[in-house]
Amino acid sequence: MPKKKKEPQARILSSKCSLRFSNRGKKDDLRRFIDEYHRVCQIVIDILWNMEMVPIMIPGEISKEVAPQTWLSARMIQACGKQASGIVRGTRDLQRRRMKALSHLISEGKMKQAKRLQRLIDETAVGHPDLSNTHPDLDSRFFTIDWENQTFFDGWITVSSIGEGMKLVLPFRRTKHLNDLMEEGSLKNGIRLSKNMVTFSFEMPEVPLREAGGTIGVDVGINSLFTCSTGQFAPEDPHGWTILKITERISRRKKDSKGFERACAHRESFINWSIKQMNLEGCSVLRMEDLRGLKSRPVSRGVRHWTYPALLAGVERTCFRHGVRVEHVDSMFTSQRCSSCGWTRRSNRRGRLFRCGNCGFATDADLNASLNLQIELPPRGADRRKGKNVEGFFWHSIPSGQEPMVPDVKTSKVESYESCNYFPVLSKEET
Repeated sequence: MPKKKKEPQARILSSKCSLRFSNRGKKDDLRRFIDEYHRVCQIVIDILWNMEMVPIMIPGEISKEVAPQTWLSARMIQACGKQASGIVRGTRDLQRRRMKALSHLISEGKMKQAKRLQRLIDETAVGHPDLSNTHPDLDSRFFTIDWENQTFFDGWITVSSIGEGMKLVLPFRRTKHLNDLMEEGSLKNGIRLSKNMVTFSFEMPEVPLREAGGTIGVDVGINSLFTCSTGQFAPEDPHGWTILKITERISRRKKDSKGFERACAHRESFINWSIKQMNLEGCSVLRMEDLRGLKSRPVSRGVRHWTYPALLAGVERTCFRHGVRVEHVDSMFTSQRCSSCGWTRRSNRRGRLFRCGNCGFATDADLNASLNLQIELPPRGADRRKGKNVEGFFWHSIPSGQEPMVPDVKTSKVESYESCNYFPVLSKEET
């Protein structure tokens, strides 16, 4: 059964603005501050790592121990300590969840997966958290924002209480996304600084779920970022880019190089742009295949740079703003099941083409999978272990002995693939 999301509540959304408009002196001071902030965070993490109980706010003894080792102010040291404490507690919580998952795998006899997870636990149990993607989180004690400054820029951020009398005055320009969030939500009293960006957070009001509407199945992949059961495919952008071309571009770049960072930013921008093209008109429920944990298995270099979390976050943000409920569905066998007759067999799918060996129905493989995700199907976990999909079996949406839902699915499917003109239907005689 699909995992249903909770009823929507107030949600925090963020928007980034570039700091590239600062002059060289301001940029150098910003980099110096962030490098020192990272260093102090690492010092505090080293202290907290061996503590049995990690406090949310570091005690005064730790602040006094750290103060002689840095030029940051006492107030900024407290900010570093609070963030470092959250990192340590989050890392330990992740390990606890991994241990719980390990016990569950062992109890079910899945020793191969348990061995892989145990190796991951052993490799990360003694390692400190990675601070490469950690940026200073500052509350209203450290900054002020001038939104009405009559200059070329849309706003100025002044960061103080840093230490050694340093004060950062950073200009920025608003983006369309930021303006939209300012109109819909309320700005929170905190920012996140990086060497190139400032991130604002907004608390968005609760959006009521749509009471009327249909269900859309969404299949995601590397060839087409998403495929909807309505027949909509993820579009190419005006310059001819697809998610496959972008991931191939990332794989050719050296990790941590400027070219690699630009390609990753292009991937994020493309994903957000593509999701905005998704048509949710008349939809109240979106059923999306659950691929979390995909990269725990060996994959190709190109697929490794395909990011499911960014896609999932973008879809959930869009659905939240439109009042659409998101359900996560197990993707097992959905690409091998015929959405016309329910015959499920591994040989049904050949690359991007799906052709049923039972009824001869043929269409795009991603479209066929999205149609299977659109309806509720009973779980087939036991069949995976037995390898039943090699020989094939019929998989209907209700218990056998009753009339399945296949005819309704077939009707909606025919309208979908005929409207997109992707693959023709092949009769059994033609196959």
